[in-house]
Amino acid sequence: MAESLCAVDTSAWIEWIIGSELANSFATDFPDESRCIVPTIVQLELAK
Repeated sequence: MAESLCAVDTSAWIEWIIGSELANSFATDFPDESRCIVPTIVQLELAK
């Protein structure tokens, strides 16, 4: 069975990008790059 894709919320990306303690707490739950999808709205929010 193929692994499912996972959308990651903007707030999770921000925590991951800044390397916060919160990001460390969910690091094991963050999907592999091959399973991660980033919706256009999340890309826009991160760009701003």
